[in-house]
Amino acid sequence: MYSMTGFGSSEGESTNYKINIEIKSVNNRFRDIRFRMPNFLSFVEIPMRKKIESLFKRGSFDVYISLKKESKEDLLIDFEKLNGFLKTFENKVKTNLNITLSPGQFLRSEFQVDQDLSKDDKELLAKNLLDIFEKACVELKSVRKSEGESIKGHLENYVDMFEKEYLKIKTLSKDYRLEVEEKFNESFEKFKKKFELDEGRFNQEVIHTLEKMDIQEEIDRLEVHLKKLRSLFEKEEIGRQIDFLLQEINRETNTVGAKSNSSEISSSVVQMKTFLEKVREQNLNIE
Repeated sequence: MYSMTGFGSSEGESTNYKINIEIKSVNNRFRDIRFRMPNFLSFVEIPMRKKIESLFKRGSFDVYISLKKESKEDLLIDFEKLNGFLKTFENKVKTNLNITLSPGQFLRSEFQVDQDLSKDDKELLAKNLLDIFEKACVELKSVRKSEGESIKGHLENYVDMFEKEYLKIKTLSKDYRLEVEEKFNESFEKFKKKFELDEGRFNQEVIHTLEKMDIQEEIDRLEVHLKKLRSLFEKEEIGRQIDFLLQEINRETNTVGAKSNSSEISSSVVQMKTFLEKVREQNLNIE
């Protein structure tokens, strides 16, 4: 089981650059990938995107790639970009605070002149970038797995509590029909002379009512769903499957509550819905 939340990073060197790559991921119903990197590195975006797609099925990914020249004399500042940033900063920030900016802050890659790399340098840089990127992905996957195991523990705990209430209902349901029949018979004996009740018609109404109140079918389906849910916990990439199964379990639980007029069963149904919501909350972050 994998979480969709995680962080991975890696560092390396290539063609006179120091490279740092960070990947952050959070939950998302689908897969969304965003890159933050110098424009001249756009040629590696597609293979990096494919790498993420091959390793992760769901999540929102932010990829940060920064390069720093090892040789300061080779560093070229794009003063047009720098002046544009300073002008925007001056226009947008209205404050009486004394804000100072260090020149070193403008040595970041986004303020450098876009580089025209030779074919050989470009190929070497691409290879090294992808190697470093893959290491960051491996770390991210490891973190997501660790987080997923933690979520799995919470899920199993909430399902255990749900099942405890379900088993109460299963036990109560065995005597539930008999109790209802007894109440109907008592009512019949009480009112048959006063209202001249037809016993045959009354029995038909009792059978019809009991059928509407019967929860055995829902109990059986809940048992199947719970077994399926627990088996999913041992698999990977299960978030959507669990989400669908939770909808089915919720439907059966609501039906049990609607059919039954037993206060004990209704109390257990309320608890089951509470634990089911806890499972749903945890499942939002499962890949």
